[in-house]
Amino acid sequence: MVTPFRSFLFLTALLGAWACTSTPEQTATVSGGAAGNTSTATAALPTDDASASGEPWQASELLAPAALAAQLNGKGPAPAIFDMGPAGTIKGARKIGPAQEEASLVKLKAALVGLPKDQPVVVYCGCCPFEPCPNIRPAFRLLKAEGFTQPRLLNLAHNLKADWIDAGYPMEK
Repeated sequence: MVTPFRSFLFLTALLGAWACTSTPEQTATVSGGAAGNTSTATAALPTDDASASGEPWQASELLAPAALAAQLNGKGPAPAIFDMGPAGTIKGARKIGPAQEEASLVKLKAALVGLPKDQPVVVYCGCCPFEPCPNIRPAFRLLKAEGFTQPRLLNLAHNLKADWIDAGYPMEK
């Protein structure tokens, strides 16, 4: 038998799950049809057109973990790397802090001073998948606003542990 209390718990859990998977940056209202119907769509992985995906990066600006690990192992020039989250620091990265905090963005901006605008610059967080991450968008937007022509977002689809540490890629000790 379903009691009012159990119904309340079910609805609360359902709404909580929905709230965790949808943010204003990822949800867009789409109008269309003769009757002017509207619907809500959640952004998918980025395309080559950043404005179409709703994300500040393009697919070509994502950097695979294996590619960055190869650069760190001497196979190509290593980019400037900035750690924007709490998950751990990749070898050679500069710890900045959560980009959702204004102080961390100020620290990142100061760290960028003096770097050539055409130098590859990688930011990452690694606390969670991109969709709910509060740190990657502000950091990536700052790279763009500062005029860097090769901004990169480390493509940690799951998190730093699953996509970097478990693969045996180098971490700071």
